[in-house]
Amino acid sequence: MSVIVRAECFGQSRPQEGRQQTQNQDAFVICRQPVPWMALCDGAGNAQSVGRRALGLLETWTREAKPEDFLRDETWLRWAKRLDSALLNGPEATFVAAAAVGDEAVGVAAGDSRAYLMPMDGPARLLTG
Repeated sequence: MSVIVRAECFGQSRPQEGRQQTQNQDAFVICRQPVPWMALCDGAGNAQSVGRRALGLLETWTREAKPEDFLRDETWLRWAKRLDSALLNGPEATFVAAAAVGDEAVGVAAGDSRAYLMPMDGPARLLTG
């Protein structure tokens, strides 16, 4: 059976209680190796800089991973904990990441960033939150 995976990552800003945001400060990455994966960081303060730093660390760790590592919950939890430790005493950030391995989608989320499964033949389904 052949499965076609199309990975997309979106960021959206909206006004928050009396403040009008003029730009989106989410940081996101989409990678194709060793498996298709994506991640998004959203945070307070110097969010985009913090997000880029966090995602850069994640890119380094994923390059060292084997495809089967992406299927293990322990791998995602370890990466999330390492990111949390790396960002201690910095601005708060939310994090969501997912990978497509064969016909499975796996990942992790911390905070209120959301991930959706959007099948080509059906309605979108919220995976986090």
